[in-house]
This record gives sequence, C-alpha cells and structure tokens, in this order.
Amino acid sequence: MTKRRMSKTEKWMVALTELSGRYGVALVEVYDGARIVDGKSGKELGSSLAYVCGLYTAHKPRIGKTKQSEPSQNARNIQGFVQELCELSNALEVRLELRSSPMVLIDTTTMQPVGRLQKSAEGYTVVEPQPA
Repeated sequence: MTKRRMSKTEKWMVALTELSGRYGVALVEVYDGARIVDGKSGKELGSSLAYVCGLYTAHKPRIGKTKQSEPSQNARNIQGFVQELCELSNALEVRLELRSSPMVLIDTTTMQPVGRLQKSAEGYTVVEPQPA
C-alpha cells in the first residue's frame, strides 16, 4: 500500500487542530462564508470549515441558538491562538478568505463564542464579544 502525501490544506488543518487542542479555542464559520485558499495563487483549497469532535472538517456546520454562558477555563489565551494561526498560515502559505459571514472563535469545551476573527494587515485579529 502506497502512502499519499498530505496536501497543503490537510497539513494546515492538522496543525490548526493541534492549535485548537493546545488553546481550547476553535474556528467555526457561522454561515457558508470562509474558504481555505492558497496564499500565493489565491486558488480555493477548501470551503465550509467546521470544527466537529476535536477535528476540522469541510462539512457545513449546523449552529443553533443556545444560551450564552461564560467561557470555560479551557479557552485560554485567545490572542495567542490567533497569533499562532497567523504564523501557521504564513509558514504554509495558506490563508482563510473571510467573506460575508463571520468566522467565530469558540470555546471547545462549552462550544460558546469567545470572539470573532477579522482580517488585518498582519494576518488576523480577534474581536472579543461585548458583555451584555
């Protein structure tokens, strides 16, 4: 049986999964808006990024309305997660193309939103939700 080399997208998603495990924060798109694109050519490498059972997939997420609660202690250093996401994207030359729908950072324990990802000149930044 021959081994298949991992694609750029697969390498990026595996590394992103490791980041999520370390920081307790995951990326989830609210609607069908984020695509994974090649950093050089702009070619689409994937779409409908989802975080399911500790892994990133290309399935369209189903997010229902839930009661807002405090982030768990598991969600730590959201800025650190975003900084490493920028470094990962630069290293593999793969970036998220953020379109009309928001890309949300969620606590992997409670699955509650802890921030929203935005594109910046340096890569990505996070906007934390305002308290109600």
